[in-house]
Amino acid sequence: MDKPQVFWDAYRVRWEAKLEQWNDRCRREGWPHNSNQRNLAWSEWIIQAAEAACQDYADLLQRKVSVGRHTNCPIDVFAIEKNPQNTNVYEYVVAFESEQKSHPGKGSWHKEFKDLCGTSAEIRVLASVFKVREGPSFRAKLEKWVESMRSHCKGPQGDFLLIFGPEWISDEFPWLIYSLERDFKLRPLTSAEPFIPRRVINRNKPREV
Repeated sequence: MDKPQVFWDAYRVRWEAKLEQWNDRCRREGWPHNSNQRNLAWSEWIIQAAEAACQDYADLLQRKVSVGRHTNCPIDVFAIEKNPQNTNVYEYVVAFESEQKSHPGKGSWHKEFKDLCGTSAEIRVLASVFKVREGPSFRAKLEKWVESMRSHCKGPQGDFLLIFGPEWISDEFPWLIYSLERDFKLRPLTSAEPFIPRRVINRNKPREV
């Protein structure tokens, strides 16, 4: 089973369901464009989508897990086996991290990537962003960046899923989804159609009259 692909498919479904409600939520709350309230809500919805995807992923694998959030740990969302077997070498079934700041820059996703490198999980997931209009050149940059952090990998190495999209939804470059293989090569994952959040959000946008 291609676990990175399975998790991405589950996460995409949950994130799209959230995005379809975005315009209604913003109008209902009266949030100004680019307001702090919007940014906080966006980050929270990413986590909620991850929690639901963790459960969906476990169900597909026929695994019984508890899904939760860490408040004082580098991992944002985790899924852990309810009845772990002694033969399981991993602490988590899923370890998910989100960082919505691009690199280079203060507080970028590099810290979260390094944290996940040292996390014992069957699949580790990093959801982050690249700069506007950086999409076409991002893969080459990402390959260099992750290779430079390879030394941070410790202990048994599970699968690694990397999810990256533009930091502003006005940039309609499709999200880039990769499995980071054991040799630290990036393997692109497939989708039935490109994932572009703005187009999902606009599905339910009221027509102007």
